[in-house]
Amino acid sequence: MSFELLRQWSSEICDLCSATDDALKSGDAISAAVKMRGIADWVVREAYAAWSLKLPVQQSLFDLVSNTAFRDHLSPLIENKLHRIRKLGNRGAHNEAVPGNDAFKVWNDCLEVVRWFYLNVFVARRLAEGGPIFERPEKESPKCSNPADQTGDTDKVNKTHVDGVGENGEVPMVTFPHANNSSVDVRTFVERWRRKFEEPDSPYRWEEAVPRLNAVVDYQTQLKNGRRYSLDVLCREIVPESYRNTMQATNDFMDINSRALERCIVVNHLTGQRVQGARLTNFAKDFLEVRT
Repeated sequence: MSFELLRQWSSEICDLCSATDDALKSGDAISAAVKMRGIADWVVREAYAAWSLKLPVQQSLFDLVSNTAFRDHLSPLIENKLHRIRKLGNRGAHNEAVPGNDAFKVWNDCLEVVRWFYLNVFVARRLAEGGPIFERPEKESPKCSNPADQTGDTDKVNKTHVDGVGENGEVPMVTFPHANNSSVDVRTFVERWRRKFEEPDSPYRWEEAVPRLNAVVDYQTQLKNGRRYSLDVLCREIVPESYRNTMQATNDFMDINSRALERCIVVNHLTGQRVQGARLTNFAKDFLEVRT
């Protein structure tokens, strides 16, 4: 199947599948194994959300796949493939030897799991909703950094900034697509952002860009890896606790919240490398209460 079929559900999983295929072609079996485990983790968590299943207390991939409520939706064939992907991914994550032949065999398993997800979750939902299975994307209008340029109504935009409410008296929301679309109002999100990046140990200024540093690992691993001051960790601390171990600061998250956040490149203080980052838009900053 074409990975592009998944893009309308998530550009993140589409890109991850492509990256896995590239790693295999380049002979990097260890990297491919880790990425395949990430694909399996994403598929399982998205299936939980789509089927409104309660997450188990322990949320390792093994626990998620072994949960009886989840297994009731699986064939033994798909369950076994998920476990094979998990085991090979664990070897890669621990930098153990991963034979190329094993990686290619499990990649076939991974593709079967992705096909299963596409048919049994994505297509099934589209059919249930009565919508088209694949939509032609609409032509996007040019993006502007100034909200007034987008609306053509400067007075209305300025009033939104001053009052902190939208046109209909509603406070705009920041939505977390990987936390079952939970959301918080923009004012709360921006205040949490400011408090975090104003902490004494923060290497970043809240008014400026911060790194996203999203990764397919649990929350505690993010902290152990020194990523406390990142957009991904901030989001995990805001979403409901049951989604704390799920990667949050993805491309999908940025796309859906483009009015409050804008993409940029920032230097990671841990490595000195330039990485994907984010900064608050002027629109979002204006929701902060003026300090006295």
